[in-house]
Amino acid sequence: IIKDNIKGFLKILNEKIRWIIKIVLFIKRKVKKLFFLVTRVYDPSQNEEP
Repeated sequence: IIKDNIKGFLKILNEKIRWIIKIVLFIKRKVKKLFFLVTRVYDPSQNEEP
């Protein structure tokens, strides 16, 4: 019985870790986009691209 509980707990933990990683990656991507937009707005030299 204890082994089954541990297996179930590990499975739940694994799924939570996967969700946390997905959320962190999503936030990182959004931050990169925001940072890119902000640097483009505040750095006029980068706007002069062909």
